[in-house]
Amino acid sequence: MKRMTHNAKALFFVTLIVSLMMGLHLESVLAQEEHGHESPHGGQVRTLGDYHVEFVVEEDGEIEIYLSDKNSNPLSVKNVQGFINLKIGSSYKKIELKPNGDATYLEAEIDLHEISAFEAGVRLTIDGKKYSNVVFKYSAHEVMPHEQLKGIFPKAHEFASKHATLSAHQIEEIEAGLKGYDSANAKIGVKEKEIHLYLALGEGDKPVGAAFMLDLMGSDKEKIRGLVGVDSAGKVIRVVLMEHHEEGHDEGEASDEKHDTADDEMEHAAFLKQFIGKTAKSDLMIGKGIEAGEDAKTSAAVATGVKKALLVWNEVKDHLLDDEHGEMEHHDEGDEKSKDHHDEH
Repeated sequence: MKRMTHNAKALFFVTLIVSLMMGLHLESVLAQEEHGHESPHGGQVRTLGDYHVEFVVEEDGEIEIYLSDKNSNPLSVKNVQGFINLKIGSSYKKIELKPNGDATYLEAEIDLHEISAFEAGVRLTIDGKKYSNVVFKYSAHEVMPHEQLKGIFPKAHEFASKHATLSAHQIEEIEAGLKGYDSANAKIGVKEKEIHLYLALGEGDKPVGAAFMLDLMGSDKEKIRGLVGVDSAGKVIRVVLMEHHEEGHDEGEASDEKHDTADDEMEHAAFLKQFIGKTAKSDLMIGKGIEAGEDAKTSAAVATGVKKALLVWNEVKDHLLDDEHGEMEHHDEGDEKSKDHHDEH
């Protein structure tokens, strides 16, 4: 199999299971589980009957569909047929899937210059049985922020995109830890339970920490976006604000209000430095463990986001770090490292 680069454009957020087309008789539908399984090519993984399906989008627009058995053993797709039904806005586009040269995956191509986001409903025929209702989501706007990540982890030589789904119990634990924090940002929404983070790999490909993307709501519906860098011990290394702008503005208007990383760091340096060294057990409430910056509402939102990132890291770090170590021990011949994924609900 070919190695997939840590491709920012292949970062996905899980969408609800929907039926994209009508009239096809289904002999098996998507199974819903809570245990975790591997994402060996950095894509999103779904359980389909007795199979695992991994969906990958390469930078050149190639879509790859990998198939494995219930024990995550890769399977040949030589005799597998299928297609993708792309939902682009309100329109649909059907694309046939074909096996690649050595039948290790099914492939199709799309023009990423014309399509910035889509939902993909994958339908497969395996051993004469038709499978459907397995859906993936792609957004070209989810670009890996290499410069900011390198600023947080200067000694890291690589960053691996990771995905995990929080269980109902984990969400309860995290929200309990956020009691009393900014109510607009303290809940785990439908999209937020699908965790996306960047694992920082250091010397010997050992994970040294992770960075979480912040998507927060500030004052006057202001959107705040940033990164929280946490080391493997669960301590904050650095908090970076990348941009913030008011919701509802068009792209031109929003660009006038966006702040680049350097400006944000200069403006909020004293405020953001307060988070360094903090852990999930730290009190990060404004006026208690943290002093507010110039904008009290924005400060409360950021403090809540940092606390949430620390609590999430506590829930997922052992699984992600252990799995990364295990995969590196297995792949000592230069194979790609596993990208872990907790199964979706």
